[in-house]
Amino acid sequence: WKDFILIPMIVAFLLIIIGEVVGLGILKLLGLSFTGQGFSSVFAMYFITIGPTIIFLLAIGLIKANRPMLKALLPQVKGNSLKMLALGLLAGFVLNGTSILAAILHQDIHLSFDLFQPLLLAGMLFAVFIQSSSEEIVCRVYVYQRLRRGYRSPWVAIIGNAMFFMALHLGNPGMGLEAIIDIFISGLIFSLLVFYTDGVWMSMGLHTAWNFTQNIIFGLPNSGIVTSFSIFKLIAANARNSIFYNVDFGVEGTIFSICILLAFCVFLIWQGEKKHLRDTDIWQQLEEKEV
Repeated sequence: WKDFILIPMIVAFLLIIIGEVVGLGILKLLGLSFTGQGFSSVFAMYFITIGPTIIFLLAIGLIKANRPMLKALLPQVKGNSLKMLALGLLAGFVLNGTSILAAILHQDIHLSFDLFQPLLLAGMLFAVFIQSSSEEIVCRVYVYQRLRRGYRSPWVAIIGNAMFFMALHLGNPGMGLEAIIDIFISGLIFSLLVFYTDGVWMSMGLHTAWNFTQNIIFGLPNSGIVTSFSIFKLIAANARNSIFYNVDFGVEGTIFSICILLAFCVFLIWQGEKKHLRDTDIWQQLEEKEV
């Protein structure tokens, strides 16, 4: 009963709230805050998710019933490798970069160069990786694996945690119908990657590259949130809505982005089913012990 579809989601949401409090405490200890402009405030915005990361790792490692999830997070499954992480980074850059390029070519957005500071960008990449990986641990490790344990069909876990991922973003600025669909499909892609690549590292890489590309490289809204630190800056006064760009939400809340992501979903399912790829049943050994 503890794995009934709503229970893991409610528990995950409560743990996220606790984690955010812990994250705020860590930022205070480090002397970081959201106030102001530039690198430090943007770094803090992303790095606060170290709190939920710590809380969920503790919930997985300290609670005996959850410990098999560590196998899904560590290199004990074949998909958790540096190669898959690198492929995820590449896929995230290509997917998001394609949408951005389309918006530029259609002249929906105009960018200006702002700065290029390698050390600060490396630090920001680290912070974005923490944020993206935190969401993957929450959704594609904790919620996904709880639903994989509770239901025979993997599609309950795949679709269920995509819906949970979407729900987490409903409060973001600029959320509309297209943005909601886009975020749901993004969650679906991350779930499919976990299922077909047998690991969470590729989804971590894709998530990181997606956020870093649009928010830090090109200075565009990341799920509606604009930052004050990026290589390029958006000339907001010249931005316009089209099938390639959403002024309130960015390239994500558009018909073009939805089509790109749907095509990638179809590709993943086609290749995964063609090659009969499946994730490792991390609960099998536990069930055998119980029997």
